[in-house]
Amino acid sequence: MKQNSYFQQSQDFKCRDHPENLALFWCRSKDCNENRIFCLNCQKQNKHIQHYNEDVLSIHELTQFLINQSRLPKNLIEECQLQQQSTIKSFDKLISGLSYKFCGIEDKLNQFNHYQTQQALDSLIKFDEFKNHMKNNILGRLNKFQKILDDLFIKLELHLIQYQITDEQIEFNKQEQQKAI
Repeated sequence: MKQNSYFQQSQDFKCRDHPENLALFWCRSKDCNENRIFCLNCQKQNKHIQHYNEDVLSIHELTQFLINQSRLPKNLIEECQLQQQSTIKSFDKLISGLSYKFCGIEDKLNQFNHYQTQQALDSLIKFDEFKNHMKNNILGRLNKFQKILDDLFIKLELHLIQYQITDEQIEFNKQEQQKAI
């Protein structure tokens, strides 16, 4: 909590539209296009009049709001990481099974008994059907998923973040933005 009070004390929020004034309010409306941190002059100009009662709060409540909101992405990130790990395990299991089933048959063909030969023949004849299924349902969806992730990276403006960023991340973001263009 000491860090929060220090933040409030050391942070003199200035109004963007009236830089000579301290900001007294902030707006949490998702649909607002006005300056989110504003002064009494802006308030008198009714810039947030449509949603003032619901979404405009005292500047003193901003820090706690930011802290609370910053915790939400952590849960989503953890959920995404768990899903990614689970998906990678499933995909690795599939690739391993495919390799075992379809690769190296020519080296073992002379050692197969009648049943194994019949099973290999059946699998290889049905391979084209499986390959089409794999391309349409797995690879096709992975390509779409990759496009969604790339679009989300741009939509969330992750390449434009100015706070909490290293030089390496800036370079990576530039490269990712160029790939998307």
